[in-house]
Amino acid sequence: KLPVILDKIRSFRNDSVHSGFRGVDFTRKELELYSQITRLGTSRCQGAVQLALINGLQTVSEFKEYIALIFEENKNLINDVHGNVIFSLDN
Repeated sequence: KLPVILDKIRSFRNDSVHSGFRGVDFTRKELELYSQITRLGTSRCQGAVQLALINGLQTVSEFKEYIALIFEENKNLINDVHGNVIFSLDN
């Protein structure tokens, strides 16, 4: 479900920027879900950037090259995804 929702968030962003936002276009529940997914993703991305900087990466190109390894090095990844991300989205 998440890839579909992420695509809807992208469309929401593009439509809002190019056509303006109307409160009737989305339900409050949809907007809350989009916000929650964005917060969850943003915090994990910021953590990855922090880890990259700590490990001496200096450019966006380096970050992109090593992103898979950076996420794999997170020893708490499985617990975080199952215990926090999935739990939060289920509730």
